[in-house]
Amino acid sequence: MLRFAAAAAAAAWCLASAAPAARAQPVTDPPLPPPSRIEVRVGETAERHVGIAVGYRCDDPSLLQIEMKTRTEQTNAFVVTGVKEGTTMCRVGTDPHRPSVVYEVRVLPRRGRR
Repeated sequence: MLRFAAAAAAAAWCLASAAPAARAQPVTDPPLPPPSRIEVRVGETAERHVGIAVGYRCDDPSLLQIEMKTRTEQTNAFVVTGVKEGTTMCRVGTDPHRPSVVYEVRVLPRRGRR
């Protein structure tokens, strides 16, 4: 009988100690902010200063003519010129040891002539 009581007490302790863990909420990362947006028309150019970020990668580079230019010792520029209409995501900064930024680049149609 003593053995049964000890086993029952041990089982009750295990269940009681596991209960708080069962109620714990899973840890989730906060949502990422939406990417910054660049809107440029076909034939027009937009520039964004990207700090010391180096390199870029775009989902659809055929929409843009892209250049990275050095502006100062501490500032590079991501320069895009619209080539054809569409939307693409671009990450500026491909070195994992440097900062990076993501842009949603929208290329709009040329302005109509008046």
